[in-house]
Amino acid sequence: MASIREEEPLLWDFLKRAGYSNSRIDTMCPETRLLQDLRLAGDNLLDTLELLRDQFGVDFSDFDWSKYTPSEAQYRSNVLGRLIGAQKKLESFEPITLSMVARALHLKRWT
Repeated sequence: MASIREEEPLLWDFLKRAGYSNSRIDTMCPETRLLQDLRLAGDNLLDTLELLRDQFGVDFSDFDWSKYTPSEAQYRSNVLGRLIGAQKKLESFEPITLSMVARALHLKRWT
């Protein structure tokens, strides 16, 4: 299986700029989800999307925040409170996968 670095060098560059180590990136695949797998929510997700916008020129004018993630307060209450069904609640949001990020990087817009 080819690595993200080999198959999607632009995505690999983005993940490096987002602070992920080579070994962590090696565990990721196109289906890796930002919220459900990497636990990016609230300000952390916003920082990641701002990186896409500011350093890679991705247009997010059509991005519907509420479709993809709970508010940071909702996310923290799920994680810190270890509520029953917290993962199920996260699963109720549409995923943002690394393949979606790669597409946005290539198109320069969120679709």
